[in-house]
Amino acid sequence: MKQAEAGTLAAREQADTDIARADQERDEALAKVTALESELAVLREVVTERDRLLDEVRGLRAEALPLREQVARLTATGEHLAAQLQDTKAELKETREDGRALQAELLALARHRREGEEMKVEIQARVKA
Repeated sequence: MKQAEAGTLAAREQADTDIARADQERDEALAKVTALESELAVLREVVTERDRLLDEVRGLRAEALPLREQVARLTATGEHLAAQLQDTKAELKETREDGRALQAELLALARHRREGEEMKVEIQARVKA
């Protein structure tokens, strides 16, 4: 009987050891599950933030297209206006040169007229004398 009790006691101790080991494994598994659930929650937040940022990027791209088109139009307009400005400057320079030439011609005509009038007076004076 003592052997049976010793066997039973040994079996009970083995069972207690097995239960303690199973409890420890269960606790470790639960801790791992908790850690994985926490990591999963973080990953879900990351996915949510990524989706929000993707939506924002899509919105910004949609806004950027008309702005790019506007930049292209304004660039073309600026280039056209710059060319017009150069043409206008060239015309202004030519007009100023023409104005100076006309002033010189007018001055020459005025001098010639004055000389003509002086000559006329001189001739009239000779005729009277």
